[in-house]
Amino acid sequence: MSSEENEQLRPIIIDFGNINTRIGRAGKDFPEIIAPSVYVDNTDYLFSSDIIDGLEDIFIIEKKAETQLFGDEALKYKNILNLHEFRKENNYTILMKFFYYHYKQLDIPSEYQFKQPIIIISPFFMSELERSKLRDVFFNVFDFPSLLFVPESQGILTILQKASGVIINIGEEFTSITT
Repeated sequence: MSSEENEQLRPIIIDFGNINTRIGRAGKDFPEIIAPSVYVDNTDYLFSSDIIDGLEDIFIIEKKAETQLFGDEALKYKNILNLHEFRKENNYTILMKFFYYHYKQLDIPSEYQFKQPIIIISPFFMSELERSKLRDVFFNVFDFPSLLFVPESQGILTILQKASGVIINIGEEFTSITT
């Protein structure tokens, strides 16, 4: 296996947070992408477009083909369009589009796309239904070869090279204490 192939086939680690989503390759010090876990729909205005004539035309011309915008792109329109948090809505179609939008930003050559193992950092409260829907997205839609759910506490202990410990995870919306 060449070094480029080795680099391109490293597992992709994903942490779908309530506020931010982090995506990156295993072995890196930091995630390559940290993006707000939000989206906007270009037809979901905060107010009627009749109030400001031409508002809809300006937006549609600027982003002709894209129905939704994700992450930082979505935040640019937060004063015009309703901002949605896909994690709170449990909208897996949007989550799939959100992931694909950011996956493309990893600049993976086409011959290596969708060939990496996926590791999802799972919070302590992730339900089996949520895991099942994520499995469906990553296996049946994207056709990745493997998927692993790693509990947050296990990921932290692994990074610290410890077999056990007390983990206090102060997240953006929840705090958990695990051993």
